Amino acid sequence: MKTLSQIGLYTVSVFAAKGVSIVMLPIVARYLSPAEYGQLNLLVTFAVVVGLLLTMGVGDTLYRFVSAKNNGEISNEQRQIAANCFTLVLLLSLFVCSILYVLRFYIAEHLPIDIPADYLVYILINLFFTGNIAVPLTLLRICQRAQAFAFFSLLQVVVQAATCLLLLNFAWQVEAVLMAGAFSAAVTFVAIIYFANPLKHMKIQLPNRQMLKYMSMILLSALCMYGLSGAENWFIAGLFGAEQLAQYFVAGQFVLGLSFALEPFRLWWFARRFDVAKYNPNQAANKALLGLQICQMLSITMLMFGPSLLIWLMPQSFAPAADYITILTLLFVVKTHAELFNLGCYAKQNARFVPVINFISAAVIVCALAVLPKLVGIDGVFYALLIGYITRAVLFWSISQQLQALPYQLKSIFLSWLAFLLACVFALASLPSYLLILPAVCLLLITYKQHTALWQKVFRVAYA
Repeated sequence: MKTLSQIGLYTVSVFAAKGVSIVMLPIVARYLSPAEYGQLNLLVTFAVVVGLLLTMGVGDTLYRFVSAKNNGEISNEQRQIAANCFTLVLLLSLFVCSILYVLRFYIAEHLPIDIPADYLVYILINLFFTGNIAVPLTLLRICQRAQAFAFFSLLQVVVQAATCLLLLNFAWQVEAVLMAGAFSAAVTFVAIIYFANPLKHMKIQLPNRQMLKYMSMILLSALCMYGLSGAENWFIAGLFGAEQLAQYFVAGQFVLGLSFALEPFRLWWFARRFDVAKYNPNQAANKALLGLQICQMLSITMLMFGPSLLIWLMPQSFAPAADYITILTLLFVVKTHAELFNLGCYAKQNARFVPVINFISAAVIVCALAVLPKLVGIDGVFYALLIGYITRAVLFWSISQQLQALPYQLKSIFLSWLAFLLACVFALASLPSYLLILPAVCLLLITYKQHTALWQKVFRVAYA
């Protein structure tokens, strides 16, 4: 019962953070022009890169080197490890943020779009406090203090949303969003350090060489993931301007709702897929296919209603973003395919192929971004991402099957993709949205045939 309660609290805190960001999107858009929204997106992109450098993969490092007993207690030795990580992040944040503050005017001049240097100050304040929150929050999860974790996570989200709405009504515009982020991070930092200070009764020292090496590998992997999803923002801003970046960002936030909808399946399947694959390979293969088909059904729903919903919710100036829903939905499905059919790469060889595949795919995307947008315009960005995501999916599939072959139903995978691609063609051709019911029904029939027993169980529960 306690375990279910903790899972519920973690789920609520994660969903609340994502849900608030989705709800705030159309609200904030009514106060900002597309150019201002583009500025905000580029600043967020800048913050993501710097944030990766500041945190050094400290969360994953703590999960690797610190473990709690069944009652949630950890030894003083492991508390010292957490204190060492906190010290590193604190000193690194102070150093990097101080350097960037001194160089803020130089940085602002060399950004691809015009952004006031003062905006960077708010970003640096946010980065400093957010980075130092990472260790205490991770420690709360390790110690099974789900209530405290949920409280501090929701505290930051609620304070940020409330502050943002208040300042927007005073016509602060972009500054409102930035100031709200900085203020909420500061409030959460003060609260969490007061109640869960990692340095309490601990020595102030840095992590050992082994941990620093592990952190470096996590950082490298995170930077590769950023190359897969995030680097394109710099190219869009530099080649097409802030307004085009805003349209891309808004469409991306709508498609992000698919990830939100698929999260329950991920939380259920990813936690148990290694054990299932070990003892029942057929079931593991079927569940991966089921995940793909659920993703494709959700995505067809997005193709049917996403563009109209965006136009209805967002101001008229953001209407062009609806044109990007289809291609971004396709990219999401290809990316999810790679994540569902990569089990062997994670289960074998200490997952050493994962960063290599991510690095190769990121390099393909960056190289394609350097060429294609200049040749075919904004569509070149999507082609570059599609090429990189397909490369990643093919590499994960082929190497995973060599390391741990699973009996995937290739015919069902092919037919599922055929039905989904038909829906994409209908959407790209601007056919009436009700025609998308045809590929949706085809996909449902394919899913029913592949998972008949599961559907029968669902029907028995529904009509019990």
